[in-house]
Amino acid sequence: MSTEDITKYGQWNQDIPGDWLPSCVRHIRNCVGSLSVLDLPGESPTVINDLAFDMRTNCMFTLLKQAIADIQQLHIKETWIVERDDESGGTTQLPALFENIVNETIQHLHEVVVQNKQGEPEIFGQRTVQKDSTQLCSELLQAFVPCLDCLAFTPVMAGGSSSITDDSKKRFSTSSMDFEEHSLQFDKRLIIMLSNCSHTMERIIPRLIENLNKHGYVEMNKALQTTRERYEELDSKLFEAYIEEKSNPIVGSY
Repeated sequence: MSTEDITKYGQWNQDIPGDWLPSCVRHIRNCVGSLSVLDLPGESPTVINDLAFDMRTNCMFTLLKQAIADIQQLHIKETWIVERDDESGGTTQLPALFENIVNETIQHLHEVVVQNKQGEPEIFGQRTVQKDSTQLCSELLQAFVPCLDCLAFTPVMAGGSSSITDDSKKRFSTSSMDFEEHSLQFDKRLIIMLSNCSHTMERIIPRLIENLNKHGYVEMNKALQTTRERYEELDSKLFEAYIEEKSNPIVGSY
C-alpha cells in the first residue's frame, strides 16, 4: 500500500502475536474469496485485495521472526547427549530441533500465506517482498550459529542443558568442591559443537535450502552463500580453540 493509503486506513501493528495472526489471515482470505464473486463498486475490490496481501506478507514476516527467536533459545534445550550414526558421526539433538523449527515454519507459511488461491497475487511477486523474505530466511538459517557458539564457550553442568548460574557456583564453593571438575570440560564442549556445526553446515542447511526453493522462496542461493560463510567462520573458531586447548598441556610440559 502507498504511504497515503497507510495513513488513511491505518497500519498493522508489527507486534501482533504469531499464534493468532495466521487464523486472521485465513479468515480474511476466505472473505476476500467470497467478495470476489460480487460486483463491488469502484475501487473496493482493489482495496480489499491489497488488505489481504498486506496481511499475508505481515504474517509471513512475523512467523519468520518468531522462528528466529525460537532458534536463538535452543541452547537451553541442550542435553549434551551425543547420538552416533553413520551420517553425522555424533551429534546432540540440537541440530534436529533446529531443522524441525525451520521445516515446520516453512510448512505453516505454505498453508497460510504462500499457497495462492484463485485470483490472488503471487506472494513473491513484489520485489520488496522478495528482498525482505530472502533476508529473513538468511537470518533464520544463521540463527543457529550464535546458539552453537554460546554452548561451546559457556560452561555448563555435565548432563545439564543450561549455562552455569551464580547459585550453582556458590553451591559448589560452599561444599568445598572444585566447580571445574563438575562442569562439562571445555574440550568436550568444543568437539561436540564442532560436530553439530559440521553436520548442520554439510547436511541440514542444504536440505533446508532445497525445501525453501521447493516452496517458491527466491534468491536462496544468496542465503546459502552467506549462511555457509557464517558456519564456516564458527567451524574455524571452534577448531582453533580446540587445537589451542589440547596443545596447552603439551606446551606447559616443556
